[in-house]
Amino acid sequence: MEAYRKAASRLSPKLSPSALAQLGNSMEQALTDAPSSVYSIPESVRHDSFVLPNKDGTTSHPFEEAGSEVKNNPGAAIRSIGNSRRVFLLNSSLSPVELDGLSYRIRALASNDAINSILIANPLEDAESNCDMSENTTCLSSFMEEGESPSRGAGGPWGKHLSNSMKTLLHENYGEGLAVPIVSSGYDARGIYESGMHKHLDQLERELMVPLISLSKAVRGSYDETINSSPSKVPLISIPNGLTSDSGYALLLGSYVLATHSTSLKILNPLRGLAFDPVGLSYLLPRLGWEFGQTSREYSKACGVLLALTGYEANAEDMVATGLATHYIGSPYKLNILERGLSELNSYAGQALRPKPKTLH
Repeated sequence: MEAYRKAASRLSPKLSPSALAQLGNSMEQALTDAPSSVYSIPESVRHDSFVLPNKDGTTSHPFEEAGSEVKNNPGAAIRSIGNSRRVFLLNSSLSPVELDGLSYRIRALASNDAINSILIANPLEDAESNCDMSENTTCLSSFMEEGESPSRGAGGPWGKHLSNSMKTLLHENYGEGLAVPIVSSGYDARGIYESGMHKHLDQLERELMVPLISLSKAVRGSYDETINSSPSKVPLISIPNGLTSDSGYALLLGSYVLATHSTSLKILNPLRGLAFDPVGLSYLLPRLGWEFGQTSREYSKACGVLLALTGYEANAEDMVATGLATHYIGSPYKLNILERGLSELNSYAGQALRPKPKTLH
């Protein structure tokens, strides 16, 4: 409670957004006993200060002030969309600390009956602006960003002056030739190697493997008795608009995986082995097509070997045919429709079957 009293003593309506964010972190740690890694994944209702990367390597800060310290870019951020929560995948890889923090965030949200769903997707600006997130520094959801963010330049292959419905039409007919963004590769293998963590097996297991396993369980909605987690109550929906590789598939283990025409999956480094990406691929690949009773189940082992050993890139049609994705939606701009629909749904606690109307005889 000492941290809570310290945070409460700093309350002031004149605090800057960055100070308010730090204050919220202190209060959350005091009240929920959350691990320190959880603060690597910022969560906010609206316009809190996020530090986001620009295309030229510099950083954008929506509330940056003179003399203020700008922290490292977060690999992911969470915004509320009505009774739903949107997870923005801002970087193609997450640090071990961010993996652990995102795992905690998702597990806490999934057990919250005050929301109706969790939506994981990389920002549409990745495809629009060649990974230039300066077009959406506040990480607003897509249908909100269209009406609230100012237009700055062309911003994408179709231009900022077009509505999302028009972009959807253009993307479905002409979008296959556009560059494909990278959704997630899980962790940065080169960064792990350069840090020398691979030489210390105990540290590697504790700081990388355990968070990866925890994240895959959290996305899958598994109940984990070791950390006394609450059962998952809300569905987790993933829209991977681009390439997902290796342990990044941990983010596609939820209730629904909606593939766009740019969605693909690839094992980039088969020599590393599936055991080094402990997210369940060694179990899933030999059982492709089993869950939904698809025709591909007759060739599941062959498909699994093809993906695991040859580096074959499975496209959206392959993923749907083998059960790696549950639905095909075509244009990624249908994310706007989904976000708007989820924002208008009741929370888990507020959903119930309506009783039949009484009739008088």
